[in-house]
Parts: sequence; structure tokens; C-alpha cells
Amino acid sequence: MSPTAAGLRAAHARFGSPEDVLRDRRVLYRALAAHLGSAVPDADAAALDDPLLRGRLGEAFASGRGGLAAAPAGGLGALVDPRCTADVAGWPVRVASTPAAPQLLRPALARVHGVLRAQGDHCADPLVLCGTAAQDAFATVLAGVRLAVERVPELATDLLPHVALFVVLDRDRAGRLGSASDRDHPGMVVLPAPASAVEAAEAFVHEGAHQKFFDLALTHEVLGDGHWTAPAFRAPWAAPDAPEWPLEQLFAAWHAYTCLTVLAAALTAEETAPGSLLPHAAERAAVLAGALADRSRHLGRDGAALLAEFTGCATAPCGPVPEPVGGPVLAVHRSGDRALVLRAGSPPELVWRRLDEDG
Repeated sequence: MSPTAAGLRAAHARFGSPEDVLRDRRVLYRALAAHLGSAVPDADAAALDDPLLRGRLGEAFASGRGGLAAAPAGGLGALVDPRCTADVAGWPVRVASTPAAPQLLRPALARVHGVLRAQGDHCADPLVLCGTAAQDAFATVLAGVRLAVERVPELATDLLPHVALFVVLDRDRAGRLGSASDRDHPGMVVLPAPASAVEAAEAFVHEGAHQKFFDLALTHEVLGDGHWTAPAFRAPWAAPDAPEWPLEQLFAAWHAYTCLTVLAAALTAEETAPGSLLPHAAERAAVLAGALADRSRHLGRDGAALLAEFTGCATAPCGPVPEPVGGPVLAVHRSGDRALVLRAGSPPELVWRRLDEDG
């Protein structure tokens, strides 16, 4: 069955509203900061939306080394010129644009560039736009987000809360990059300077879908225990030497193509930008859904339910994540009717529980 914007929003809503998911995500990162001994201002929940801070917290926590290298100075304010931010549907649209942004973003962009190089793209290091060039790009990005909100409002306003920052690159230095999200710096969308609002709208929906997936995977049981043992997948449209996708990447790609299918239906062929993925979105989403269904026993209960609700097909999830068998409870952080439990380990284990559940 063909997905609709309202249907996708309803499927996402089984995890809670965007506000609920953001609250849970901020609780998680505040828990990481507390465990690492890094102070985050309680009064400024949005400080935890900074992709650079989230990246450093995640890296320090996963390493188990304790402590945290100096957090990025100034947060999003150090990256975004006030002239390059605006509200759309009650949520901020920000473009990295300060003179300091290129240097501050260099480590995060090195990861994106490394992926491209692994795929045979040997372009020069990416150049982040700032100053007047960034302001011009911001106007196009903003027009693209507004276009998406106009054409697919239920979907666009469901994705927008999960995008904290757009990073726009000089188009001549972007190589083969279409748009990108880095799993280790969630909330950050990277794209070459868009040539049109339609191109920007596609990049927003594509990468916004990835950002939504990142936040859902952090706060719910999308992937099952031992999901890394699922068979890898090679997309039939990929280059022969392209790396295979693990289950998480397969799920993220299916989710993005499903969202792009909805945007494609809301645009005419004449509006579609050259080189767009939109004409291929429905076919690729169907291929990826089939691959996910074949691997559904490796999904968590929430991931299996989301796949079933999007596709209308029953799936066989691996079941709830087993009760942790690690060390004692280190901390419990409440978030609405749920709680994040940290258990001793290296690194500590993070488990979400409903407050009415045992254990």
C-alpha cells in the first residue's frame, strides 16, 4: 500500500509525539553527561540538541574512559549566525554560518568525507559556507523546508523537530555528496548548496527521516538484541564495490525512502530536481521493506511494529530485549511515564523501562 503523510505521522506517533521523543532523547544525553561528570545547564534543554555536544558525549560514553573532553564552546550559538535561523511551524531552521563554524565542524565532517572516500570519491576536503554565501544558502534551505511543510505538512512537521542544524557545503567542493547524516553526530544534516527549493526540500525530508530514525533508535526498541548478527544487505542499485548495509543502515534507508515516496507524490515531475531520488523512492522502499521483513526476527518490538504499520505486513520480531544481566543499577532518570536505567558495565548499559513495568 502507498504511504501517506498522515499515515507516516500516525505510525511515528506510536513512539509518542515529537515533543515526547525529544524529551526522552534529552534525558538520555543529560544522563550521559551526568555519568561523565559533565555539567549541562538544567534550564537549557536545547543545549542538548547541539550535534557536536551529542557526538562528544556519545564518543566519551562508548569509550568507557570516563570524563569528557571540553564541550564545544558556545553550543549552537557558536555555529549559527542570527541571520541564518528562523522558525517554521514552531521549530527552528538553522544553517551553520559563523566564521568559526568551518573549523568547529571539521572533525564531524571528516567522518562524512571518510565515507565518501571509501566509496571512491576523492574530492577535496569539503568547504563549509559561511558569511554571505551561507546567508544565500540559508534562504534556499528555508524555502525548501517551507515547501515541504506546504506540500506534506503532517510529515514535514513530524521530521523537523529532529533536525538541529543544516551544514551547507560549497557545491564545487562537495564531490558526489547528495546529502548526508552522520550517526555519530545526530541532528546534523549536511548538503551541498541547493540549487532550488525543491532540491532543499528533498534533502530535508531524506535526512530528516534519518534524524527521526536516530532519535527513535536511541529511545525505543527498534533493533533487537544481537541485531548485528542479521545478514548484511547489498542494495541492487548500489555500485558493485559498495559496502553492504548492516541491519541498522537497512532500516534507516527504508525509512528514508518511505518518507521520500510521500514527498514524491506531492510534487509534479516538472518540479523534481535533476538527479533526484524521488522517481525511484517507491520502488526502492518496497525492495528494502522486503529485505527488512526477511530479517524481522532481528528487530525489536518497536521496530517490528513500525515496519508492520508502514507496510501493512505482519512481521516476526525477536521479542522484548532481555532483562539486563549486568552489574547493579547506577542511576535512574525519569522521562514522563518512562525511565532510563543505567546499569554498571563498560560502558554502562542503557535500558528504557515504563514505570509500570517490573524490574
